[in-house]
Amino acid sequence: LPMLCQKCHERQATVFFTDVRNYTTLCEGRAPETVVAILNELFAMMSKVIKSHQGCIVDFIGDAVLAAFGAHKDDPNHAANAVATALEAQAELDRLNVTWQKRGIPRLEIGVGVHSGEVIAGIVGSGARKKFGVTGDTVNTGSRVEGLNKEFSTSILITRETVERLNGRFKVENKGEVKVKGREKAVEVFEVLGTEKAA
Repeated sequence: LPMLCQKCHERQATVFFTDVRNYTTLCEGRAPETVVAILNELFAMMSKVIKSHQGCIVDFIGDAVLAAFGAHKDDPNHAANAVATALEAQAELDRLNVTWQKRGIPRLEIGVGVHSGEVIAGIVGSGARKKFGVTGDTVNTGSRVEGLNKEFSTSILITRETVERLNGRFKVENKGEVKVKGREKAVEVFEVLGTEKAA
């Protein structure tokens, strides 16, 4: 059956991708139910932080999370909320790692990619299986940007399109333009270093 998009809208939004860096190490020598329990703790933390900044989790994909800000409801600060989420999630992960290490669980690291632009948002699916989804070049680019953290040895990367919506609220460092798979136009990325005190 074809996928249907019910009441889909074009919206200016920010997409937020995370991925566990050392997932293979986590899985090695551990029962699947143990790995799932650890991921559930991580996802519970991520869900709480994302929701607190007006975001919406769109999907869990293996050990990755896709969230959107401004896609499911109007949010003029969607870019800043996504970046604030990234910083808070990293801080909360540090706290989780302290408790995990006491239980013999290796320290987990996540990479975060954030990109802003136009998305198609709405209920997608067919028959009895439907869910809220976002799609478009903005979503694809956000996923690619998250993957660039490995190349730059960074934790949080955002694009020029996101930076221009932040009004100087965050400390960022320009990492230059990068060609990403499936996109002809290069993407200019920035590492997020923290929040400006003036903000």
